Amino acid sequence: MREHVDIETAVRTGIIGEDQATALRNLDARQTGASAATMERVEVPTSLADIMIAAGLGVLMLAGIAMIGMVPPIALGLMAFLFWMSRRHTIERGRAATAHVIFFFFAVLLSLMALYAAFGFSSRVFEGRDALTDASGLWLVGLIVTFGCWLWWRWARLPMAVAAGWVASLNLATSLLRLVMTDPSNVLVNLVTLGWGVVLLGVALWWDLTDIRRETVRSRVAFWCHVAAGFFISGAVLKLMLGSPGDAAGWMRLYIAEHPDVSGPAALPFLGFFAACLLLSLVIDRRSLIFATMYQAFVAMVSITGILPLAMATVGGLLLVLGLRWQTLRKALLDVLPVSVRAQVPRTSIENAGVRPTRRHVEMRPRRFGRAPAREPFAG
Repeated sequence: MREHVDIETAVRTGIIGEDQATALRNLDARQTGASAATMERVEVPTSLADIMIAAGLGVLMLAGIAMIGMVPPIALGLMAFLFWMSRRHTIERGRAATAHVIFFFFAVLLSLMALYAAFGFSSRVFEGRDALTDASGLWLVGLIVTFGCWLWWRWARLPMAVAAGWVASLNLATSLLRLVMTDPSNVLVNLVTLGWGVVLLGVALWWDLTDIRRETVRSRVAFWCHVAAGFFISGAVLKLMLGSPGDAAGWMRLYIAEHPDVSGPAALPFLGFFAACLLLSLVIDRRSLIFATMYQAFVAMVSITGILPLAMATVGGLLLVLGLRWQTLRKALLDVLPVSVRAQVPRTSIENAGVRPTRRHVEMRPRRFGRAPAREPFAG
């Protein structure tokens, strides 16, 4: 079988029943040696045709973006073209690479148009101040991009769009905070970033709880939210540990890329933070959460050992153990947790008995406007 979404489609159309669907999933679990919930599958290119379409579309869009400076209205035509393409090249149709490339360029075009609107708003009201240093225009960027990502999710049901929409909404909240707190300390900015990471983690856990067996598109939404949360949390914790390296101060730290050096006194505490992330990842059965901190953990290990090959061997061995014994480690950890906690996370057993224990899901396949499924909030 190609993807579990195919089984969902078969059940929805009445080709097979829930019992047959469970039997097929259990067969797949026995063949792979792990349940679908713990495999944490991600969308990858499924064919050479998918890669060719994605590459061709990428080159075409780059050419179009380059011409926007000469012919600005072409941006609207490019976005209309992307909307048309998005319903014909979806993950469910075996076009994972193409679907993500389409959304990437949609987000780029939407952000460019939003920034243009923000610069125009700032120039009219504040006589040409830069939108990056004046939050009076940036709130408009966050609002436009958030709405665009929500629209894309309702239109194409791309899981990444939900995570991108939440990141944009947090940028909107940050811009509104900037209107109130014009000159915060670096520590306060890092704490705000950490808070946004915790919010994203909560959103990701909510999506996980609505699909505890990870058999529907909700699990893929949770995957991308966990990835975004990991980067927010790890980046904020790292900056809190290292103080304020670099020239950026206040809110500008959010818009300037920094490369903190995880060495010296901060190396050992950061490894402790990495261990905490690892334990949380084992509990919720999400490897995506720890990958955001893997590189910094490697740098910290090099700093502690002082020997590059030894640090490489340590990190490589850790990845190997996690890959081969993930379920064994999870079972040992969950055995010491309360039953109420174990009931809310994916099971450690390979096979499932009966239909999924969560509420009956409203199907979340792409539909045209006017015939949408039962209304659900943007968070779920």
